[in-house]
Amino acid sequence: MSAKKKAMLCAVATLAGLVIAAPQSGAAAYPANNFDVTFGASYTRGTITWYDRSVRLTGTMRSLASSGCRRTIGFTYNADASKQLGEHGTSSQCGDAIKALPPIDVPADVPGGAGLVTVCLTDGDGVVLGTAQAPACRAYARSDAS
Repeated sequence: MSAKKKAMLCAVATLAGLVIAAPQSGAAAYPANNFDVTFGASYTRGTITWYDRSVRLTGTMRSLASSGCRRTIGFTYNADASKQLGEHGTSSQCGDAIKALPPIDVPADVPGGAGLVTVCLTDGDGVVLGTAQAPACRAYARSDAS
């Protein structure tokens, strides 16, 4: 199953039992959510900042030499997750490392920006870790959504 298909399934499944992370304290002009996607001992975690026409992911990613390389990929969707708006990810991180993510800017070029973002942890080739039933992805709704 492709990364896009797994991310879309995760987004749709999340709408059913909506995962809304608490807004980060001290939020400035733009709403923000925390994210955390873990697979075994590897993880990607940090902050989602929701802009008018994009979403920015910042944080850290952990990779292990014994597990192979890892990437973080974000997918943006409109408010009801019926349309993917964009995707963007990191380059591969290999070896035993916990490193800062370079800012990942994911396009969401619609009025008001994205309503939902799915964050996935993948192998070095961009294949989502986990299974089709339990992918290493989590979907998050915009923290100021009504």
